Amino acid sequence: MDPININIFDSDNEDIQDIYLPRHPKVFKNRPNYFDEYDELEFFKRFRLQKHTVQMVLHTIENLIKYPTNRNNAISPATKLFVTLRFYATGSMLIAVGDFAGVSKSSACEIVTNVTEAIITALRERYIKFPAIQADRQIVKEKLYAIARFPHVLGTIDCTHVRIMSPGGNEAERYRNRKGYFSWNVQTICDAQLKIMDIVVRWPGSSHDQTIRRFPILSLGMRVSPVHSQAIIVATAILHNLAIEENEEEPPIEIEVVEDVHANFPNVQHQQVAPENNRMRTSLINNHFTYLL
Repeated sequence: MDPININIFDSDNEDIQDIYLPRHPKVFKNRPNYFDEYDELEFFKRFRLQKHTVQMVLHTIENLIKYPTNRNNAISPATKLFVTLRFYATGSMLIAVGDFAGVSKSSACEIVTNVTEAIITALRERYIKFPAIQADRQIVKEKLYAIARFPHVLGTIDCTHVRIMSPGGNEAERYRNRKGYFSWNVQTICDAQLKIMDIVVRWPGSSHDQTIRRFPILSLGMRVSPVHSQAIIVATAILHNLAIEENEEEPPIEIEVVEDVHANFPNVQHQQVAPENNRMRTSLINNHFTYLL
């Protein structure tokens, strides 16, 4: 018996034409080069960093974020950095940030993730570091002493909250702070120039400080996962330090953050201070500050 040959394409030409769907042509949005599009002031307002600083960042991370080919109108490293900095500067929906730079929402999401990781990989060790040698530590102490005549201070430590969306799941309430919204409790140690020498983004919730930062996304909140929000906090700290090293001014405050107010705050349980710490504090008061009165 001869084998039966079955051809799934064996049909009349008219039938083939009936099921044929023409492909829609690809539409590539305009992707402005904002280095050329804006003057220095307008660029600074929109990206919270000056052009030369952004170009420094671009030069450093370019190889980490560029596509291996330019086929299919590949998104340039500069456009990727514009998308990410605009997201940091506004906290806007990703679709709005994508429209600003001529990319889709899905591309904007991927870009922010990749560029944030590249900033941390390439720049963290250089721009966020505690003084490792005694000479550098002494310089930090002297600069801090010059501010308030407080001796033996190697850094100023504080915690603040950074608003995030609810992470969901059984552990979500751990992220709700005493003001009723979800946040990371971020600890930083700064020097006399307000450069961040150490940053820890690890603990959920609970801090009441709220200020406008260089990148308002830290005050307005992030609509990303907790893991991605941790990375964004660290990346913006790196850029903050870079801006200080480049002697940049504080960006103009154009976004008002309304602080949530709740009448009843729970009492915070303080850990017992070790006796030796009390003795050191008492000695410092008696042997130093008494003479300043």
